Amino acid sequence: MRFPLTIGIILLLLLTACRSETDRRLDDIGRFARSNPDSALTELGKGFDSTRMSRTQLARHKLLTAQSMDAAWMDSLLGARSDSLLAFPIRHFRETGDDGRLAVALLLKGNCEYNDARYPEALRSLLEASGLADSDTIHYWSMRAHELLHYIYKNGYQADKSVEHLRKAALYSRLANRPMNELYNRSDMAVSYLDDRRYDAAVALADSILREYSWMRGDAPDVWGEINYYLIQVYAETGENEKALKAFHYVSKAAHPRQPLYYLAVNRMFVNLEEYDKAAVYLDSARITASTREDSMIYSRHLAERLRREGREEEAVPLELAVKKWSDSVATTTLSRSLTQVEADFNRDSWLRQQERNRRLRLTGWTAAIVILIAGGATMIFIRRRRRMQQERLLAMMDELRNTFETLKARDEELSTLINDEGRPKGQLGELLEDKVAFIRHVADCWSRYGGDDYDGKGIDFRHIVADLRAPESMRLFHDLAEKNRRRWPDLKEKDLLLQTLLGLGLSVKAIAMLLDEPVKTIYSRHSRLRAKTDIHL
Repeated sequence: MRFPLTIGIILLLLLTACRSETDRRLDDIGRFARSNPDSALTELGKGFDSTRMSRTQLARHKLLTAQSMDAAWMDSLLGARSDSLLAFPIRHFRETGDDGRLAVALLLKGNCEYNDARYPEALRSLLEASGLADSDTIHYWSMRAHELLHYIYKNGYQADKSVEHLRKAALYSRLANRPMNELYNRSDMAVSYLDDRRYDAAVALADSILREYSWMRGDAPDVWGEINYYLIQVYAETGENEKALKAFHYVSKAAHPRQPLYYLAVNRMFVNLEEYDKAAVYLDSARITASTREDSMIYSRHLAERLRREGREEEAVPLELAVKKWSDSVATTTLSRSLTQVEADFNRDSWLRQQERNRRLRLTGWTAAIVILIAGGATMIFIRRRRRMQQERLLAMMDELRNTFETLKARDEELSTLINDEGRPKGQLGELLEDKVAFIRHVADCWSRYGGDDYDGKGIDFRHIVADLRAPESMRLFHDLAEKNRRRWPDLKEKDLLLQTLLGLGLSVKAIAMLLDEPVKTIYSRHSRLRAKTDIHL
């Protein structure tokens, strides 16, 4: 166990040592690119020679540069250099299948496209980035991608999809351990529910946010004011006047930049409270701060409501018609149509990519199956060849055992006539006895290892040799030796005397069990009883 572990540790150290200095530097820069982007850009700008870098190292260098510029809020410069910085990493990581880095590169590209108001291109990049990031659980980049997707769908007036991506952004902000991002994403989600006309869900979410983050009222009053800044729109639009007043109280103390939507929300709150003078002041503030077509139209809608309350219907009607014309055109706006087309294209591309993955999977499966079949066939051939060699070896060993037995049998017959003579050659009989004992040991050992009743390579048939060893003419020498030892143990029976003689010759219990055709346990039991009588050990 220690040897493989030592080899594994040595291989790991060798692999670690083989990593180039460039890879180590890029890894170090990647660890602080988001937290210290200025330092990362400084390090990336010195000591790297593109002519001596591999394609992967060059792609990583460009991606880290783009990440650092994004973290340093250098959006304009990043946008100007996005093609040169991100085109190569995207192409390289797509070819090598590095989905994690490809997701980051696509997100940065989508961010540049979003900042340039190229929403369809941004949507295409971000949809692919979010899919890859989600699958690899890159929580921070998944959060960023879904936040941008939310804004794109919001600009395209697709409230249901906007809320869906906000919900995912809030989830990934929690997984990425970024509580402030989660807070703002959930606040935006509550406001987005209003656009989707889900008023109950908006109020419920706003209430839960205020409960969970109530500790900020004393610890972080500025953040608490920003939370209420978002949620006052929810409470004013849904008629929750008391909650709207509380939110207004906290917002008035926070140094948050005022936007038209805030002034319109406060205007709605005072209209609900029937304090029309205050409502008019905030409505005028909304008109002054309005800078977009959407802000102007929302202001016009509130102004039309005010004119109708004052009985000035002739002035209200043109405004209502203008708002209606604008809202009808939103549904058929070029942006909405282009987003729908891009989403359809992305779904079709996703289907094509899935088909390509399935094709590669099938190809890999067939290749694996062919390799397994070839390996299985080669293994079967090897096993059959090994079994045939084993069978030939066992048959040769069987022939050798038979020849040895025949030689011993001939010697036994040659010396059998000299056993009863007074001048019998004891030296030759002693050699014959030693040879027979050695042969029986060898047969017993082979029997325990290769014993069987077939010749299929697993075993050999010892029955004929064992039967010849048990024959009376083969056992005669051992019986004669046992009768000679009767003077030492006159009280022993014939079977016990023969067992004691065989034990004295140095035969093992297993060999004696084979020779006497008795179970090994029986020989052990008889031997234990003999020890008590003769006090002789193995």
